[in-house]
Amino acid sequence: MYAQSTSGGVRLVLESVERRLLDDLLAELATTLDAASPSQDDDPFAWWERQEHGAADPGSDDPAVRRLFPMVASAEVDPTGELRSFARTVMSQQRASDLAVVRDALSSPGRGGRLDVRADDVDAWLRTLNAINLLLTSRLGIIDVISADEVARAASDDDHPVAFMYHVHQWVAGVMESILDVMHG
Repeated sequence: MYAQSTSGGVRLVLESVERRLLDDLLAELATTLDAASPSQDDDPFAWWERQEHGAADPGSDDPAVRRLFPMVASAEVDPTGELRSFARTVMSQQRASDLAVVRDALSSPGRGGRLDVRADDVDAWLRTLNAINLLLTSRLGIIDVISADEVARAASDDDHPVAFMYHVHQWVAGVMESILDVMHG
């Protein structure tokens, strides 16, 4: 992966294996986001009513969903859950929109694996890559510095079950860092 500045945006050069990996990660993120959203067949008013009566949020048993959609207010501040439902809906729409921006760019790479990310789309890329890292962090069981160190130690053995996912997590963080370096360098 290589990044360079282009008239306010970023040019990423991804190997074909990196593009496929990113595409797979986007698919996993989309599946997780879909599980956390009300069904398309659901009546949105019925879903809202279930939320007001304390029904569990879709996907709330998945730690990754809880990481992607953190509590915005305590039950004391938001006893009916209206704020939580509204925030989750807004966050879900933003994540879906950002995901579409990244998928669109991946669907038409330039010559040599070049992806030109317009300046207007950089934030969508960063939010999506961050969401992927939140997803991976959750799947790896990283909840604090101690667990992060334990996973890193385990991943130092390439035969350990977490090694591949941990290295993917590090790669995604590296892509984010490269984009930020180009934008602020």
